[in-house]
Amino acid sequence: PFFLNADEFERIKIAIVPSEYGSEYTAMIESALGSDKRYDFIDPKAIPGILEEIEKRQTGITEEDDTDKIKLKNVDFLVYFTNISLNSSYSPGSPATYDKKGNKLSDEVPAQWYGNASGIIKVVPVNEGGTTRAYNVSGTGSDDSQNRAEENAKSSMASEVKSSLKSAFPIQSKI
Repeated sequence: PFFLNADEFERIKIAIVPSEYGSEYTAMIESALGSDKRYDFIDPKAIPGILEEIEKRQTGITEEDDTDKIKLKNVDFLVYFTNISLNSSYSPGSPATYDKKGNKLSDEVPAQWYGNASGIIKVVPVNEGGTTRAYNVSGTGSDDSQNRAEENAKSSMASEVKSSLKSAFPIQSKI
């Protein structure tokens, strides 16, 4: 049998940028990546400085010979959620219908809430020349309560977050 040892993987340094839409979306990313021993996570307190440095680099303020001062050398990827949308709709119930003879024509349809959640996860390589990858994720859910329907939709979306990030960082072993 072939066994993979986490120490044989190339360690990937990831900064998870807190979501402006709420901590539950950041938690989805953390949960999707957190159990994989291939990742080293950057301290969230360092992220504002990293983002500031990227902005300086893009404006040309940071020069190539400043590399010993650059915090970015300790980060491989930024990962964050954007364009998050959460909505729900209500479908009223209807009673069963019968013809004049009492034969059932249709069953009763209970009232139901339907939730939809969607967003984009961006995986941004910090090294210049890398290509940002975007993953559209979504989920749906239903329940007799609006809050539970929306929670079910977010839970469904979290599963898609996990599979998307799994494809973003395929396993590569050192030989």
